[in-house]
Amino acid sequence: MIKKICFYFFVSLFSFDVFAQTVSAKISPEDWLMNKGKELVKILSEEQTKARYVKMRRIAKDVFNQQEMSRLAMGRYWRDFSADQQSAFQYLFFDYFVVTYGTSSLGLDKVDIKIADKKASGKDILISTHITVDFAGAGAQNIPVKKQQDGASSSGEERNYFEIFFALRPTETGYYIRDAKVEGQSVLMFLRNQLEKEFQTAGYDPNELIGSMREKINLRYRAAEDMAKAEEEKNEE
Repeated sequence: MIKKICFYFFVSLFSFDVFAQTVSAKISPEDWLMNKGKELVKILSEEQTKARYVKMRRIAKDVFNQQEMSRLAMGRYWRDFSADQQSAFQYLFFDYFVVTYGTSSLGLDKVDIKIADKKASGKDILISTHITVDFAGAGAQNIPVKKQQDGASSSGEERNYFEIFFALRPTETGYYIRDAKVEGQSVLMFLRNQLEKEFQTAGYDPNELIGSMREKINLRYRAAEDMAKAEEEKNEE
């Protein structure tokens, strides 16, 4: 279920035009959210796992705050980590995120977004979106969809959508995503639950958790490298 929620989150985020703005002309939060998407949907629809991992890690650093997200993901257990352990965890966090939620290609055919609402909440900007997705395969059957309120798509056919609420935090040059709620369920909270279970399995030992994360990352990256080499050798035959 955790992967499914994060999958919906990625589908919504990765659906729009490439971001290209300067510091002097700061983009609006709506445009930032929409413009970041197309690059990301291409990344997550990348067929080769190695390429998907590398590109996903790069873009994740651009749309999330690595220090804040890793700290929030550990929740109340963050205080159990020493300064060195916190640093090691943060260093591994995005690679862990990538190999956990980027293992399969999305196989998207088409993704559309509609900005439904925007409001301020403290330091954050909350944006409600309606997401419609066309899959090349059969993946759409598990999406908790609703009927489009306006009754039809641009082609005249009725389409389904699902809702995602984004919390964006402004920076000097743009924004970053603090959390997203898919049909009311927080991606950050699902990630926290996953890490808490792994921390419990590690006997609540930060070093054991960090070690298991590093092992998982190395195994997944090694497997991706092996698959890329096998594919390259096959193409050379």
